[in-house]
Amino acid sequence: MCSSFFLTGERKIFYSGSNAGYGPADKGRVPGVWDLDTHAFSPVTGRPDPDILETSSSVLLPPAQDKKVMVLGGGGVGESAKATARTAIVDLDDTRPAFGPGPRLPASREGALSEQRDPPRRHVWRA
Repeated sequence: MCSSFFLTGERKIFYSGSNAGYGPADKGRVPGVWDLDTHAFSPVTGRPDPDILETSSSVLLPPAQDKKVMVLGGGGVGESAKATARTAIVDLDDTRPAFGPGPRLPASREGALSEQRDPPRRHVWRA
């Protein structure tokens, strides 16, 4: 399962939109923040290609206290040939969080992408 839920520390949960690829294309794929007290869901916008988040990967960037999440790669729904080399970063401390561009991956990637952090603050992506 692709990690896609992150605690914000304010009784809210951020959903990055990354998903394992099961279910309909029009349900449960919108990134956003869920308020556990009010049960309100606020979509997080700014993705240039929100239709290719299937099997993307999400990671909380260090230091965790900065509350920045990166989404890496992804593809289209179902047996789609779409894939992307883009990444996007959202700062959850912003009043109105929105995705902004991150660094590009070396190649378009959909499925089985993993990320690890190697000190000092270097990221390694593996397919």
